[in-house]
Amino acid sequence: MSSIRDVLRAAKQRDQKAFEVSPFAPVVVADYKAALAAGLTLGDPAAMGLKPLVVDRAGGYFLIWERGPIAGCIVYLGSEGQRYVAASSEDEFIAMLPYGDAVIDAMAYWAQRLTTPTATVAAPAGLTPADVDARRAAAAPADAWLVKLLPAMTSAGVAIAPDPLATIEAANRAVLVEWRAVCERRFETQAVKADLAVAPRPYQATALFQIGERIQHPTFGEGVVEARPDPGKMTVFFKSGRKVLVQAKEAPPAPVVKARGRRR
Repeated sequence: MSSIRDVLRAAKQRDQKAFEVSPFAPVVVADYKAALAAGLTLGDPAAMGLKPLVVDRAGGYFLIWERGPIAGCIVYLGSEGQRYVAASSEDEFIAMLPYGDAVIDAMAYWAQRLTTPTATVAAPAGLTPADVDARRAAAAPADAWLVKLLPAMTSAGVAIAPDPLATIEAANRAVLVEWRAVCERRFETQAVKADLAVAPRPYQATALFQIGERIQHPTFGEGVVEARPDPGKMTVFFKSGRKVLVQAKEAPPAPVVKARGRRR
């Protein structure tokens, strides 16, 4: 079995222009490091047994979780903090590539069904091989990449997944709870937008900081003030996680300047 990178690259070589509209692209190491630096994920995913696999159009990453509940399962970390499970193995995920963005819709559907059972959510459409054939026959510009992907899959011995919705459901039932728990500890996302127009201020316990303000901490590095839950405290988001820091309870009073009188 070829890896997902081999299949995608083979399809891309068949027609570079057609494949530019694909929802998926192999992860370039430099791009992933840039995403890490931008704060997409916290810490080093390699320390958790995570390996970047494919990036989607929205900037989210599919990763192989080698130390997960199912060894080698595929999990997803979206650019806005989405945390889904895609498949139980790389082979399963390759078989679902022709469904494109519908795979992400299916992950969101099962994540909501399993974590919020009372919620009313509609199952995504377009998740049968017949749908893929219909899209391919329609030759819509957005599906031009399929014409090149399917032969590449065939030459690699990969068949289209017969029931991707069921495959994603099974993977989520087996992995989702633990994956979300890990994300809560290691992949927290920033809750408040930073004010980039103002340079970070060095952290001092005697200073008063505002929500959205950036600070520079000597140990934790640069962070963003997210909340001030109590007088004299603030919650700050750092790449290493959230920290509660001490700050001034109120702004220091302005210095009083005494006017000088004239001498007689």
